[in-house]
Amino acid sequence: MLYHAGKQPFLDVMSEKSLTALQNDIVDARYGQPAFRDFQNYIGQTNYRGEEIYHYVYPPKDMFGSLMKGLTASPFSNS
Repeated sequence: MLYHAGKQPFLDVMSEKSLTALQNDIVDARYGQPAFRDFQNYIGQTNYRGEEIYHYVYPPKDMFGSLMKGLTASPFSNS
């Protein structure tokens, strides 16, 4: 994957299909998804006292579409 970095147009890399494939490559197959998730998710762990530690909280599904549109409409999308 890293070998191909920078060889595809930005909008191809940022497509749902491409990002989903990348995500599925790095997560356990049990957590793979066929498309962008449509449910609240987080990355975290439980510490030795049983407390949750959140490293990343996924944006709510009603915000995700506009966030992706904003990202792909950035000045970087011309490359």
